[in-house]
Amino acid sequence: MIPGLDSAEPAPQTQNQIMFSVSLAGFLFILAASFGGMPISGTHTIVGALIGAGVAGLGSDAISYAYLRRVIVSWFVSPAVSSSLCFVFIVIVCYFTLNGGGFSMKARLINLQIVSGFTFSIMLYMTLILVQKNYTPADEPIIDLWQYGLFPVAWILGFLTCRFYFAHIAIKDATFSQKLTFSFKIFSFSEIE
Repeated sequence: MIPGLDSAEPAPQTQNQIMFSVSLAGFLFILAASFGGMPISGTHTIVGALIGAGVAGLGSDAISYAYLRRVIVSWFVSPAVSSSLCFVFIVIVCYFTLNGGGFSMKARLINLQIVSGFTFSIMLYMTLILVQKNYTPADEPIIDLWQYGLFPVAWILGFLTCRFYFAHIAIKDATFSQKLTFSFKIFSFSEIE
């Protein structure tokens, strides 16, 4: 947002002052808005505080308006893309799990377990990207080759977690080991039509 912030004169003092004022202004605005019951966005608040501190400390020429445009466009594009993807995924999941396709109860329960496995894999992928992207050099891949071996593990974990939940629902008075045994049986839903 402020490309020359680390090279502004005097360098460390200016950077520290601007970042402190951004943090303080953002904190005070969010606090005041929370007490007033106003729904606000922390991201919008920090971006506004950063622009205000940059203009006050270094002048309006210090702001990268091209980067600011990208941020503002992302505020509109991200919800549109994510809501569209959510709509597509929920229609697919409902078709395979809520008898939209005329599947039997057994098939729908198995489909739900498969979806749970994929969900765990997606959560692992997002976690790896979010955690490692700031610590990975630009010329290296964000996810290491060995980490791709974690995806089948995450899928199996999601699949078995869903089965264990089914076992918990189906036999509430059973012990933990009985539920675990039930969830590892391959044909545990054979009696369901």
